[in-house]
Amino acid sequence: MQHPRISPDGRWLTFYCRVHDAAQGVYLLNLQTEQHFRLSTEHDKHPTWSADGKRIYFHHVHAGKRHRFDMFTLSDEQSVIGYFDMTFHGRTHPDWRRVLMDQPGGDAFIYHKHPVEIPQTDLLAFHGRKSPDGDMKLMVRRDEPGSPVFEIEPYWQGEKLKEAKHPCSSFRYTDLVFVAKPKGEKRYHLLLGLDESALATVREVVEGGVVETARGSSRSATALGMN
Repeated sequence: MQHPRISPDGRWLTFYCRVHDAAQGVYLLNLQTEQHFRLSTEHDKHPTWSADGKRIYFHHVHAGKRHRFDMFTLSDEQSVIGYFDMTFHGRTHPDWRRVLMDQPGGDAFIYHKHPVEIPQTDLLAFHGRKSPDGDMKLMVRRDEPGSPVFEIEPYWQGEKLKEAKHPCSSFRYTDLVFVAKPKGEKRYHLLLGLDESALATVREVVEGGVVETARGSSRSATALGMN
C-alpha cells in the first residue's frame, strides 16, 4: 500500500498497490465501515483527490519501468495522466468511471506523472519529460482529455531552475509547491512555491492556448525551505 490520501470530507482513503499483478491498482477505503473498493486493476499510481472530492487523479504507467526489479518492455518508461469520476451514494457506496487524458501506446512519447489539481481553476499540474533522457519539468494542462500540455519554467534567485517535480497543492487555496534542482546541482534540495505572479501567468498562457511554454523572469518561485 502506497501514497495514502484522505478525501476532503474525511470519509474516504485512497491508495495504490504495486506489489504484483494480482493486487496492483488504485483502491478506495471507507474510513467508517472499513469496506474497500478496487477502482482499477491497471498499473495506476499516486491517486490524489480533487478539492471537491468528485475526482481522484492518478498516472498510469504503460511502458518501460514497472516495479523496482522488472519492466513492462525494454522500451523507455512512459506514463499518462488519468482520473476516476466518482459518484457517492450516501456515505458508503461509490460508483466510478476511469478516464485517461491521453491514449497510451501511440507514436508520441508521453511521460506525465504525479497530477494535482490547482484549486479554484480547471488546471492540473504534474511533472514530466519531453524525451526519454530529457530534464524533469513542471507541466500544466486543462482538466480534460486531449488538452494541450504546457511547460512551466520557474525562476529562483533570477535563474531558471534546471529541473522540478512533485507538485503539490492544498484543497482550499490557489497555490503550487514543488521540489527543484538548481543549475549546477546534482540533487533536488529546494522546496519552492510559485508566487501569485507566476500562477497568474500560468493561467493566462493556458487560457490563451497560444504558446506551449510560459517563459520569462517574472515567473518566479518563492523558497519555502531547504534540506
